[in-house]
Amino acid sequence: MLFVTSQAKKNGRKSKIGEEFIFDEEDNEVGKEVYFCDDKAGKKTEIGSEALLTRLKIHKQKNY
Repeated sequence: MLFVTSQAKKNGRKSKIGEEFIFDEEDNEVGKEVYFCDDKAGKKTEIGSEALLTRLKIHKQKNY
């Protein structure tokens, strides 16, 4: 599942593509940063905007 979030992450605010994304459950405020992620079998990974949009485009092409 692909998702976009602005919720704080536990492992720092800086975007790190390919790194596991861990929500900071103690800080549920909306932040200034936006993260583009993938969730496979419960493991959330930051993939970046370009990869997320590319995957959406591929998905759309397969389903039309």
